[in-house]
Amino acid sequence: MRICFGIGFLLSMIGFLATANAAPPKKTPPSATLDADKLSPGVFTGTVVSVPDTDRMFTVNVSYQKIQLKPGQNLGRANQTLQREYNRIMQLQAQAMRPPGRGHNPMRAMQQLQGAVAQFQNNLARTQANMFQVVQATQKVDFQVDEKVKVRVKNLPEQFDDKGNIKKYTKEELTELKGKDKNLPGYESSIDAIKPGQILQVALVVHKKPKPLSTSPSASGKEISTDKAKDKDAVKEAPKPAEEASVEHRLQVVTIMIVKDSDSSAPSTNPAKNKKKK
Repeated sequence: MRICFGIGFLLSMIGFLATANAAPPKKTPPSATLDADKLSPGVFTGTVVSVPDTDRMFTVNVSYQKIQLKPGQNLGRANQTLQREYNRIMQLQAQAMRPPGRGHNPMRAMQQLQGAVAQFQNNLARTQANMFQVVQATQKVDFQVDEKVKVRVKNLPEQFDDKGNIKKYTKEELTELKGKDKNLPGYESSIDAIKPGQILQVALVVHKKPKPLSTSPSASGKEISTDKAKDKDAVKEAPKPAEEASVEHRLQVVTIMIVKDSDSSAPSTNPAKNKKKK
């Protein structure tokens, strides 16, 4: 059973190497911007390129890891070596399954098969270590924020007294700064706080379209209110509808965490330093 499992794994790895060698993936031009609708839901981290516009769209230079060949390595030669070893394993497996006969010892074939599988696994591990490397990469992505997006900030700005010493937030102040959503990490912020150069974490989910409000008259067929003054007050108290985007995307950002402020958008709040500058 162990041998069969090992053979299946080796077969999948041979297929992976052959595919990678035969059809290298198409490279996306560095300047191209990807639509977030082509991604899977999840959490993405990156640097703000542009802030949300009237369509609630903003661009983030997302960081991610990718596997690639090391410079000077040739996947074709490694694939040929592994293919020969794999073919040898297939031959030994067929011999081990044959019944005993003249000049044939299934136990000996099984021992040779185990040795061949171990050698293949060692060569495969060595190939992966010597030929491939994990590198950091970035990709510009256009995201659309949800109308009810929640913006948080990971770290509060430092407070200073008149002498330039750091003031600590009180427990009451920290509780208040958490805002209404106290179960969320970080502290309450707003969409206006997002600036180019900041590092963000955005949570991308499938957008759920709101149900349309019912405009049908009351069950009795009469108007809800005949008092014009009450109707005017109701109109004043009614919340203004959020501005709808021209295109609603399938995936939208529901939470944004400001992880780190950009150097240019974080003015010093230390009065002592500000006095020196003057």
